[in-house]
Amino acid sequence: KKNIKNRFIIGGVDDKQFGTKVILLIEGKCDFKLEWLHNILTKYELPKALFFTPLLIETKTGKINRKESIKNIQ
Repeated sequence: KKNIKNRFIIGGVDDKQFGTKVILLIEGKCDFKLEWLHNILTKYELPKALFFTPLLIETKTGKINRKESIKNIQ
């Protein structure tokens, strides 16, 4: 069983075909692969893409700002 040790978020990005697609955004570098989730999640729960970012953007109170972090990868 593999765990994501880095901070991460699940979010959505615009998709021409489906409107929105689910993505997994991981802070920093790691060897995590989406295939590791296939035995844990259903096909409807699986993120469609995996992205890495050097740093997740935080709000003034220290929480992860999902919208801004995802906007950085688009």
